[in-house]
Amino acid sequence: MTTLTSRLIKAGKELLSYQDTSPQTKLEQTRHYYPNGESTTQIQGVTRSDLGLLVVGEPMMRKGIWKENKDIFGEGWTIEHKDPDLEVDDDDLDLIKEFDKEAQTKYKMEQTGISANIYGDGFLELIFEEPKTVTSAQDIPTYAPVDLNVLKAEYIATTEERKGIEYYIYKETKKQYIHPNRICHVVKKRLPGQLFGISDVYTASRVMRSMMNADTYFGEAIEWASKGVFDLMLTGASQTELDKAEKNVKRRNVLIHDENATWTVHDIQTMSPKEYYDYFFIKIAATLDMPQHILTGVQPGQLTGSEIGLSDYYKNIINLQELIFTPVLERIYKLLLEGNGRSFEDYEIIWNPIYIDENAEAQILLARTNAASQALDRFVIDANEYRQIMKEGISNLAGESVLGVDIQPGPPMPEQPIEKTIPDETPVQEQLRIAREKRLGELEVLLQEKRLKDASKKK
Repeated sequence: MTTLTSRLIKAGKELLSYQDTSPQTKLEQTRHYYPNGESTTQIQGVTRSDLGLLVVGEPMMRKGIWKENKDIFGEGWTIEHKDPDLEVDDDDLDLIKEFDKEAQTKYKMEQTGISANIYGDGFLELIFEEPKTVTSAQDIPTYAPVDLNVLKAEYIATTEERKGIEYYIYKETKKQYIHPNRICHVVKKRLPGQLFGISDVYTASRVMRSMMNADTYFGEAIEWASKGVFDLMLTGASQTELDKAEKNVKRRNVLIHDENATWTVHDIQTMSPKEYYDYFFIKIAATLDMPQHILTGVQPGQLTGSEIGLSDYYKNIINLQELIFTPVLERIYKLLLEGNGRSFEDYEIIWNPIYIDENAEAQILLARTNAASQALDRFVIDANEYRQIMKEGISNLAGESVLGVDIQPGPPMPEQPIEKTIPDETPVQEQLRIAREKRLGELEVLLQEKRLKDASKKK
């Protein structure tokens, strides 16, 4: 073997044995945000079954949860092209509309949101037309989904890793593995680093139990105060006669005894339950991030901090739409179109404006009118901005300033021919005219302020 050949072989071995000693990030296979498959919801004796029973037994909590989700999905959504100059393909729209109709997408999305409030988690399963031999533990196929299914979150509280995949465990009667790609996991509130969410019903469980106990006790107090208790004494009666009398008396709350027994009935202290229930309502409204008057249905009597709470509530609804449910819809529609040889890449989900009740709309319109009129009178805004504030306010429900966007101008005023009857101004005359118009403008501002003060005094 020549010297050159041996040197080449040696160099090749060194090259093959070479290892990069630069630091590299090691990818961990385990999930640190959900270790050991332990449930974070079944603590302090409140199981997932108890969460469902609690919300069924407490009407105010049920109302608040259903109210929030009806506000999220009530007005629905539309599909639009990302390029404002282009429109969504009609065939793509037909596919989506047909799927939404058959799968009842809006209703099942709402049910998933309700589940997220009750259990902390909502699970929407993607359904495909598959052979019976396919199990839910297998990955999704490459063709389009045909339906959606709302899983019972009561039976999904843990995960388990198998061959590098973290499966959801569905356990009602027997243990069943569900592939994560088959599920849209919806969580509205979660602790940082956790996979499973926070249940609103668990958060307010003590308050809800207190409310249900209060319903019972206040009901008994009302019955006691309205009917009272009857005291019946039978002189010289034997025990047999007392037992017989007890069977024959048909009235409730009757105490039967002979002359040897003395019964003393203390009158109960009447109380107003309003203060107690107001406390309960504050707690439940805080749990649901909802103004108390929205929860109870009591309209505030005047423009106060309630309007601020209302605005924050609707901003929270918009955040839930865009951050939680938009990705779910995009995933469903992406699988639907790609399964039919099309693409959802150029489209986006646009949520329709949220409906507010007529009384609140009237109050908001009045406030916008007053603010816009004063700004227009002081020449702070022009007529186009005035119309924009009347329509959306200073900021829309998403908190974005409407004055920072391009405002579409209104129809131009027709130009009227002006007949010139005076000669051209000299430079001195022009300066005098400008100074005079400036003074007139300042005078008008002062007069407008005086008119506003006079009007406020009359009120």
